[in-house]
Amino acid sequence: ESNCNIPCDIQDIWSNTEGDHHDWIVRNEASPSPFTGPPGDLYDFGNYLYIENGGTNCSNNSIAILESDCILFKHNTSDCDMSFYYHMFGDDVNKLELLISIDGGMNWISLMTLDGPADNKWIKQYVDLTNYHNQIGKLRFIASSGGSTLGDIAIDQIDFYGSTLVTNPNIFYLDSDNDGFGDLANPVEFCSSTPPFGYSLNNQDCNDQNS
Repeated sequence: ESNCNIPCDIQDIWSNTEGDHHDWIVRNEASPSPFTGPPGDLYDFGNYLYIENGGTNCSNNSIAILESDCILFKHNTSDCDMSFYYHMFGDDVNKLELLISIDGGMNWISLMTLDGPADNKWIKQYVDLTNYHNQIGKLRFIASSGGSTLGDIAIDQIDFYGSTLVTNPNIFYLDSDNDGFGDLANPVEFCSSTPPFGYSLNNQDCNDQNS
């Protein structure tokens, strides 16, 4: 039985987002659909994340987005800045994408795309973050559903080698009149150190409708 429509609250630096078609699901045993998905997590005693295929919300090309909190990205000389394991076994496995944003989620840049299907095993993937060294941003895993129940995609053991979690992201304030002073009543949390257009770090505008 497909459980792709069940919302899943992930308690970690990663979370399911609003506005996609279905959620990534936490699981600690074999995928419920036969002939697809992993038999368990990487080490056979913990959890992994996966998308279930089939059902109204999980039809062909529907997506599930997993997004990180703010991260200060670091590059190291080994060119191994991040790694994760993926499992993309099944005749109708579609694709898995990893994207990055350094402007608070306003724009997303593709770091890689993995097309399925793949062998029935966990495969380690390394990620080079050279271009984002010392920048603050977010990451997204986007899994696209296949055309049948034989399209589960799973990930496990996401590791960073030098990058750190940003515990106090910048708060910017809506600046409707673009006078450089934002409205204290309209705060937004961004990973970026630079205010996006229409926002200000200053929250001293007493009338944001009048410049």
